[in-house]
Amino acid sequence: LVTLAGLPPVRGAVAAQVPEATHLALPEDEDDFAPAAGDIVARALATYDVLLIGPGLGQSPGAQALVRALLSSDAAAAVWLARVHQAAVSADAPPR
Repeated sequence: LVTLAGLPPVRGAVAAQVPEATHLALPEDEDDFAPAAGDIVARALATYDVLLIGPGLGQSPGAQALVRALLSSDAAAAVWLARVHQAAVSADAPPR
């Protein structure tokens, strides 16, 4: 299952090409991500296995704030650490 977190125009374009994707609506502020967007995604991270940021996100002030909020969030760190731990445990597991 794929969930796209984005602004309405992007979600609309993706929905036309990937109808099976679910969507996490992010607030916008004058055609850019609103300051709360990063917090919304960070809170939702616990329910996802993978986070892909971009491509095509751009370098607007809102996009930069979104990425900064995600990379500095406790949720992102917890997801990253859980994946590292899972990979380490899998590497130590005996072959099946």
